[in-house]
Amino acid sequence: MTSLSSIKVSVFEGKNFEHWRLEMENIFIYQEVWDIVKDGYDEPTEGVIFTAEQQTALTANMKNNSKATYILHQSIHESLMDRVIYIKEAKAAWDVLVNYYKGSEKVKKVRLQTLKRKYEPLQMESSETISDFFSKTLNLVNEMKVNGDTVEDSSIVEKILRSLPEKFEAKVTATEECSTVATMTLNGLLGSLQAYEQRLL
Repeated sequence: MTSLSSIKVSVFEGKNFEHWRLEMENIFIYQEVWDIVKDGYDEPTEGVIFTAEQQTALTANMKNNSKATYILHQSIHESLMDRVIYIKEAKAAWDVLVNYYKGSEKVKKVRLQTLKRKYEPLQMESSETISDFFSKTLNLVNEMKVNGDTVEDSSIVEKILRSLPEKFEAKVTATEECSTVATMTLNGLLGSLQAYEQRLL
């Protein structure tokens, strides 16, 4: 397993929480401590006698909890550290941050409506490249998903095809006539449109 010192951890300073959260989840998964962060573990009750197997599992859980807590502390700016520094369980510390920065369900619903209002009229500008437009669209879609929406890839493909400028009309028509829209992947569409864009240039 890669040592912690060789992994670049972004330091959260109170902005762009969702990006940081997703990055941290990947780090926790890579370091094999995500289960402890997500589900926690039960501290032993005083006086309870464990079997050798239970003791081994408890020791592993305690070690993973300490490891996850260490990673979390390394990734939070010192100005925010007072929120979690005295919390010994990685799950509890993580939950505090998620609940504080992600907001309530009501806030998420309002945020989602705002994002949808941006997404629905979205059109590719004549000065944009296909790559730029894809990035802009997928960033919006990812934010919508984070706030509770479920957007299918086929729906995104259709949205992108509807949003392209007139110079792509022939390509859009050909794609739609081939009846591949429903099964086309986003990467497949991106590659196809980029190739067409190069021919246009």
